[in-house]
Amino acid sequence: MIKKIQRLSDLKFLLSLENDIWVDNIKESKSFQLNEFDNVKQTLLTTYQENGLKFYTNYQIKAI
Repeated sequence: MIKKIQRLSDLKFLLSLENDIWVDNIKESKSFQLNEFDNVKQTLLTTYQENGLKFYTNYQIKAI
């Protein structure tokens, strides 16, 4: 399952965790596999509150 991450404060999508790069277009953002996503999510939660992030699955992405 593919997942994407959106920051709700400015509605940008994560492109690079290492460089803290966020982009406007979901199609330009990074797609995470489930095992990688869990690590990225835990890292982001050290900086952001969970209600400040939105997590999309590949099923939700198709609707955007």
